[in-house]
Amino acid sequence: MTSNTHLISMRAMEPLTSFYRVLTDPDAGLRSQETLDWECSRAGNRAGPFIAPHIPSLGIRLTSLGSGFPRDAPADRIVYKFNPRRRVRDFENGSAFWIVSAQARAVLMAYAADAIDCAQAQVLVHSKQGQDLEIPNRWLCDVIRFEDVVDEANSHIESGAPAAIRSYSAGSLLAFKKDLPPDLHLFRIWKWPQIVVCSAAFAAHSKPPT
Repeated sequence: MTSNTHLISMRAMEPLTSFYRVLTDPDAGLRSQETLDWECSRAGNRAGPFIAPHIPSLGIRLTSLGSGFPRDAPADRIVYKFNPRRRVRDFENGSAFWIVSAQARAVLMAYAADAIDCAQAQVLVHSKQGQDLEIPNRWLCDVIRFEDVVDEANSHIESGAPAAIRSYSAGSLLAFKKDLPPDLHLFRIWKWPQIVVCSAAFAAHSKPPT
C-alpha cells in the first residue's frame, strides 16, 4: 500500500483488546468523495445471494445488509465529483458496504476470503472539463459473515426492546466470548449487524506504511 492512500481506520471497542470496529473514516464514516451519480445493483434494499435470515427478527428493515451483491444486475456505476484536495481512497464508504481498490481487496481476500462478497464496479471522477475519468480496478465489498460472539452476561447492553433483547444499540459495551474460532478475522456482530469487526492481526496488516 502506498503511504498517500487512506485504508481502514480502526477504533477499539472497549473493553476488547484483540478485536476492532472497522470504520471507513475516523469521523463516523464520512465519505472522502461527493457522489454525483450511482447506478446501484442493490437499490431499493435489493438483496444479494447471501441473505441473513435472522435480520428481520432483530427489527432491522435493511434486509440486504450483509447479503452480498446480485449476480443478475449490471455492475454498479459510481461517479464522484472532482476534488483536487482529496484522493479516492483504498476504502470508501458505500453505506452498508465498501468500495475498495484492488490492493485493498487483496488484503481482504488474504485474511477473510470466506467472510466477504465482492463485485467489480465502474468508478469515475467527473472532471472540471466535464469528462468522466475512470479509476480502474475498483470493487464493491460486503461482509457476509455473521457471528454470535457476545458474552451477554459480561456485557453492558443497550437495546430498543428492554423486555426481549432483539438487537444491540449505541451505548452498549460488549465483551466477547472466549475460545472464538482462530480464523475469525472479519465479521458482523449477530445482534448488531451494522457493526463490522476485525481481528488485531487483520488491523495490523491493513494499515498503510508510515
